[in-house]
Amino acid sequence: MLRLVKPGININSILFYEGGFTKPNKNKQYRSQFLIDETRFVYADVILTYPITDQTRFVNLKYEYHSQDGTVIDKKNLKVELKEGISTVTESFRNGLDKFYRWKHGEYKVVMFLDEKKIAVKSFSIVEPKENFLDKVDMNPIRLFQSSFINLTEKENREYITQFPQLDTGGITCEIDFSYPTLEIDKRVIIEQLIYYSDGEVLAKEQHEKILLEGSNTSKFELNWGSGKKGRWASGKYRMVIFLNGKIFGEREFEIINTNVVNLPTLTFNSLRFYNTNIDGVEKKNRIYKREFSRETASFIFWELQFSMTTVSKRRRIDLEFDYLKSDNTVLAREKSSFNLERGWDNAWYADGWGYNDIRKWEKGLYSVRIKIDGKSFGEGDFEIVD
Repeated sequence: MLRLVKPGININSILFYEGGFTKPNKNKQYRSQFLIDETRFVYADVILTYPITDQTRFVNLKYEYHSQDGTVIDKKNLKVELKEGISTVTESFRNGLDKFYRWKHGEYKVVMFLDEKKIAVKSFSIVEPKENFLDKVDMNPIRLFQSSFINLTEKENREYITQFPQLDTGGITCEIDFSYPTLEIDKRVIIEQLIYYSDGEVLAKEQHEKILLEGSNTSKFELNWGSGKKGRWASGKYRMVIFLNGKIFGEREFEIINTNVVNLPTLTFNSLRFYNTNIDGVEKKNRIYKREFSRETASFIFWELQFSMTTVSKRRRIDLEFDYLKSDNTVLAREKSSFNLERGWDNAWYADGWGYNDIRKWEKGLYSVRIKIDGKSFGEGDFEIVD
């Protein structure tokens, strides 16, 4: 198309091609039709010619992208430099999908203005592909793991499960691996995650964009949803459904259970030892274990629990409750604590305690400590305060 712009200045043509967010595809190919599931941005080259001059000049252009119904979906002013000593210049611009928006099939127009006067119009079309890219995509089963809502668990520390302890769960992440034929151009996909309650009500909906790069044949999504604080999930069964470009691509059921222990290893009580310390505690190597403590020096009497177990296969949280009792079984203090059993452990120790900031607060006599784990009696021991 040849169009007279100003005396001596011509728009030779407007040429369209595909590209990414910041630059065109490597293999730049001009065309007027673009596939709906493969196109992210449509670039345009406007080619101007003009007589060779001995000084640089500038002209003011403006472009508009129009949708099928004539709505202006993008526009921008361009100050184009006509350099001295040459007779042609190419100005490039683009419009496309920088958010979760999908092209609709149909005809689009680019309208060019010079000094606010319409001087050129060129059309391109978005069309449906003859073959659906999704028909060639293979996805591995969805895998779920517990993770911080902000920072995902490192790959080597992930435990893939479908039952999550309610009080110990904040974020749940799904890991999705899929493969496809090697791409000749970049391809944009939209992945959507829906989480349903057991009654079918939607709990959450997330949408993410990913560009599958030219030359690739595998990719991965990691989608996280939940709370920054543990214990916010309601117990019950849930269903996660994954959509790829609007098509259901996979689903997975999982359950939030209202106990802190799943497949808890069998724990065996070994010993309960006591030591004197201040409120800050004392390192294990510096502890002096005794059963008798002088009232003149006793402050906080801590206990150290030693126990063994069958090898832990998955990290588990243990809830512990301990009582300090006088010789007549009157409860002097009752405290709660918790700790984690790590994968691979077959023995462990845990320490906690109770007492006074000042010495000479303890009364002379015999005391006992009774420990419960997950509500069940686990072990006990006694110590004595003497003059």
